[in-house]
Amino acid sequence: MVSPTYSGHLWPDDDKAMDISKESVENDITRVTNWTGQFNNRTLKVYRDAATGTTKGSRVPNTINIRRLLGKLRDDPTFIYVSGHTDCVNGNSVYLPSDCIEGKDYSTSRVIPYAEFRDKMRLERHQAPTILVTDFCKPDNVLKLPYAYSYANGTVTCTETGYDTGSASVVIHFAAASPHQPATFFPEFGSPYNFALHTVDLSEGLSLERIVQNVQIQMDEALKNREPQQHWLYSSHKFGNEDFFLTLGFSSKRPSQMPTVVEQ
Repeated sequence: MVSPTYSGHLWPDDDKAMDISKESVENDITRVTNWTGQFNNRTLKVYRDAATGTTKGSRVPNTINIRRLLGKLRDDPTFIYVSGHTDCVNGNSVYLPSDCIEGKDYSTSRVIPYAEFRDKMRLERHQAPTILVTDFCKPDNVLKLPYAYSYANGTVTCTETGYDTGSASVVIHFAAASPHQPATFFPEFGSPYNFALHTVDLSEGLSLERIVQNVQIQMDEALKNREPQQHWLYSSHKFGNEDFFLTLGFSSKRPSQMPTVVEQ
């Protein structure tokens, strides 16, 4: 899990604070830690900065560590959760690691272009299913997956994006917002998307479409009377009514599988 606070940094274009509050990040980390406890035996590694303290096994959410995380060989089902900020640099959408600010500008060698997420996470050598969660603004179809699921007006819709599957292994992208939409967080509560995702009960054996529906309903409730936010789920493959997390090898119903939640 990657959760920077950007404490002490300013946005280069307007000198406003970039900070994501300590309380917000800590609440999100707690919810993900508890929720992934439903997975089979797992190793949880949290990448966070000094503002939220350090514990055994923590990592700094800097460029080197995040690049290593994204590209590390995955032989077991893997869940990677990335929160934080994004921006546009030289016309390209980029993710901002904790160490990408130099003075009043970005270090172009330390921002991570969306294309790099694709290059590192969709390599043929990755054999096991992977779930990437992007809890940040304007996530787009960062991995260029061929199917996009969303829920609105009581219906889950699956849309073909035009991209090829690219590999036999299953790759899933849970995006907190639609392609060009900001992702909300509340200073004392955290991310509404994070909250909605953590309400998914793996013991219910939900299908992919039911998960998409339930998460959106929970988000709508959390954001009642506020600007709405629609999450999208992108997939390398189509799914039917099967138990989604069991099929991918994450569910505790399959103890023979031992997924690694986050690799270093």
